Amino acid sequence: MFKQLMNLQTKKLLKFLHLLLMVVFMSCGEDPEPEVPPTAVSNIQVNVIGGTRIEITWNASSDLNRDVIFYEVVLNGKVVTGKKHFETKLIYDVMSFLPKIKGQELQRGIDFKLKIAIRAVDSKGFHSKKLELIKNVPLNRIPEAFSIENVIFHDAYQGVDVIWTPTYDLDGDQVSYDVFLNQELMFENYVIAPDSKDGLGIVHFDTNYFKKTMEDIMVKVVAKDAFGGVREVQKTFKLRGSDIDLGEVAVFPYNKIENYKIADTDVDGTIGFTFKLTVAAGLVLRHANNENIIQVRDINGGKIDFTSQIRYNSENIYKIKNLKAGEYYVEVKVVDTLSGELSFDILKNDETDKDLGTLLLPYTSTLEVSMSEIDLDDKVVYSFSVEKPIKLGAIRGSGAGRFELKNAKGTVIGEGGENGHGYFLIVSNLPAGEYYFEFDVGINELSTFRILIREN
Repeated sequence: MFKQLMNLQTKKLLKFLHLLLMVVFMSCGEDPEPEVPPTAVSNIQVNVIGGTRIEITWNASSDLNRDVIFYEVVLNGKVVTGKKHFETKLIYDVMSFLPKIKGQELQRGIDFKLKIAIRAVDSKGFHSKKLELIKNVPLNRIPEAFSIENVIFHDAYQGVDVIWTPTYDLDGDQVSYDVFLNQELMFENYVIAPDSKDGLGIVHFDTNYFKKTMEDIMVKVVAKDAFGGVREVQKTFKLRGSDIDLGEVAVFPYNKIENYKIADTDVDGTIGFTFKLTVAAGLVLRHANNENIIQVRDINGGKIDFTSQIRYNSENIYKIKNLKAGEYYVEVKVVDTLSGELSFDILKNDETDKDLGTLLLPYTSTLEVSMSEIDLDDKVVYSFSVEKPIKLGAIRGSGAGRFELKNAKGTVIGEGGENGHGYFLIVSNLPAGEYYFEFDVGINELSTFRILIREN
């Protein structure tokens, strides 16, 4: 019994000793890592992005405790980072550090001294040693803001004036200007003269800008200092934005009346109408406004002269014969009224001529002679042909005006002479062929004409 008790006590003791050894063993592990600050940053670099904006970069810090690292950047004694800046670069505008006293502006070529201090801070608040250095940073501030004051588009699309306010360079650099029209360089390195009117930049370039009006016209002025600083300003003009396209004209006669209104903000004070002819034809324009200027141009902007221009029944009437197949532009330029009505008549060149055909002999007829306002050549024409030699007599009533007989080539055969009873013409031995009478007559004036023809 005693022996059994001893064995039980021995087992308990052994268990206790085993437990004690386990506790001792567990308490004898590795010592915890000590907290250490992050390493210092290295290799600070400064690059000028443009103007007074710079980019500062540096090599990252490391932390043995694997803590999160952020950076504190101090420029000229001023902390310029937020609470936690994790990137290893910083973009900053140093304008606030530059001298502001007039006459002491920073000059290009004089290095701006920038004192930089950067340290790393970990998430537990431990920080590295500061890396400090002074960098000489060459800065160049770009020219100050300026504006285009006015753009003048000259009549007949011949020349453009560009006027702008001057800029100012805070660094005292000389400024020159480049002027562009739709990305085409028109003036380069222009310098505003000290005696320039109102101190403005003013250039004029002689160029036919008609083709450029097919799209928006962009005028751009670029101010440049001597060291690469650039500031630009531009304006865009939609000169053809209010134009009306009449489309393709293939059926004659064509007539259309267009009411137009030109916006008072339109920079060139014009409105245009475009159309395309598939075959040669004549054009008659009727315009009720007395002052606004009408002009017709081809697709290249070339001016097409009117065959005739008359005024009838409170309308200005413009006529052009023999327009070739192609595209055309009718332009209305404001002189006194922003609105009006323009009537288009497009017709074949001989649309209003009258053909009597081949005459059967003997032939006698009394014709009415009257001309409409859209007659292209301002004359009344009666054509005919005969197959045998003839003798011809013709008379036109007194006061009705003169007339001529011409052959197919336009050669005058005879002219009606006044005899007290009107204008009379007799022609003998007229060979077979084609002929026509041509009458001078006022618009919508009616007269009679009598023809007598027999074989010679």
